[in-house]
Amino acid sequence: MKYNYQARTKKGETQTGIIEASSREAATTLLRKHELYVTILEEVAAPPLYAKRIKIFERVSRSDIVLFSRQLSIMFKSKVPLVEALRVLSAQTRDPGFKEKILELSEEVEGGTSFSGALSRHPEIFSSFYIAMVK
Repeated sequence: MKYNYQARTKKGETQTGIIEASSREAATTLLRKHELYVTILEEVAAPPLYAKRIKIFERVSRSDIVLFSRQLSIMFKSKVPLVEALRVLSAQTRDPGFKEKILELSEEVEGGTSFSGALSRHPEIFSSFYIAMVK
């Protein structure tokens, strides 16, 4: 399940985002591990089945994956945090399907999943070789 949260840092700054966890308690625990103190935690309602686009023949092009990899590499070298880099790449990507997947990656990583683990949840885009290189 996904949850929208609002939390405070130790410095008192407000932080908002989306976290994926098995339960409300698990989401709270995960946020506490990141030294965030939850002020609001709401479950994100799943969109109705008819609202989802059917993507039978849609596929992410190799050139999009290569561009994604190059840009991500540049951001790593510039010491941009992974979640922030993924959000920036999502905003810059033109392919709406790939944009959505990159955003999912950022949410999964922000929720505590390793980057390679998040990639492995999308085998239709990232090959096992690509995932192994990231590990």
